[in-house]
Amino acid sequence: MNFVKAMVLLESGQTLSKTTGETPKYLVEVLGKTTLQRTVEGFRKAGFGDVVIVAEKDLASSRIIKDSVAGAEVIAAPDSQLWRTAEQQFEEMGDDASHILVVRLNSYLELNWEDLLEHHRANCNKVTRVEVDGENLDIFLANCSRRNDAAYLLRSAMKYSRTDCKPYVAKNNRDEYVNLLRHEADLRKLASDALHHNCKMQPAATEIRPGIWAARDSQIDKRARLVAPVFVGSRARICPGAVITRGSSIERHAVIGNKTVVENGTVLPYTNLGPGLDVSHSLVGERHIFNLQRNVCTPIQDPRLVSQISASAGMRTASSLAKLLLHIPGQIWRGTRSKAPVPAAESTVSYKEVFDSAKTQSIEMPKVSGMAVVRRYGNQ
Repeated sequence: MNFVKAMVLLESGQTLSKTTGETPKYLVEVLGKTTLQRTVEGFRKAGFGDVVIVAEKDLASSRIIKDSVAGAEVIAAPDSQLWRTAEQQFEEMGDDASHILVVRLNSYLELNWEDLLEHHRANCNKVTRVEVDGENLDIFLANCSRRNDAAYLLRSAMKYSRTDCKPYVAKNNRDEYVNLLRHEADLRKLASDALHHNCKMQPAATEIRPGIWAARDSQIDKRARLVAPVFVGSRARICPGAVITRGSSIERHAVIGNKTVVENGTVLPYTNLGPGLDVSHSLVGERHIFNLQRNVCTPIQDPRLVSQISASAGMRTASSLAKLLLHIPGQIWRGTRSKAPVPAAESTVSYKEVFDSAKTQSIEMPKVSGMAVVRRYGNQ
């Protein structure tokens, strides 16, 4: 498909909720990579001749965009000139190509681009729109020779096409997969589908055990428990006694505190979960918890429960150094006040009698309604 080029349009303001802050949804990491990064990689793998990113000025200059679009050209559009810039780029790209794929990125896509091209040619379409489950997607394949049709399409912000066409219907099965990313539940479903092999997305990590994906620089305490399938991202830290289970995703630089349980949840990058928490069916990020079962986003004021880690490497280093400097004097003070250990007095309890009596006595549990039961994970 060297004669086909791809143009990806990025708009700001496409956020999900307060769990992702001001980050556009196509820049939210899922299993270690952003949707934008996976889209560009998919185009390069499919053999597109060129991939051009047209983004609003502030987005185009951001570091996260540059890190996500390796192998693609980034074009910065002046303020309120995104569609005009896209129209100009279409004309330039069409000089040495037969078709141009125009994508307004607001979803995760795994489409058979060869089938789309064949459908476009077989139906003699000038512009072909992609549909899934009866809903139009902001994806068009246009002939480079039909620049007026492309101009009409872009000037209407991809709402209208100049000519009628037979749309291409995505199958949305193992061969093709579309996630519209309109809700936090979609973001969670994308991670779960990838970990359960319901789509082609691969975690950006190494499979250290069947179904357990962990980045090489992640820190997982040997006393923590991971029940497949789960993902642990780069520089993430899982503390002793923590339990990660049921398709959970722990993104990069996240910290899961001592004896904290994450079940069927996503912990977004740079999020610190305190010790002893039980987080299930939720997304956690930016000091907010979005519960998917209740469809409620709750702010967390207490930093001992949920806090945010600085994305700046310098700030993280300074914070760690400050904690170390505060910790050392206390250790020295406790060391100077320590006393020699005193031998324990000999116990007068006959443990043999206690164990023998326990074998002969039957213990009845009180009949109390509403008694809590111990939760079980995996095969435990």
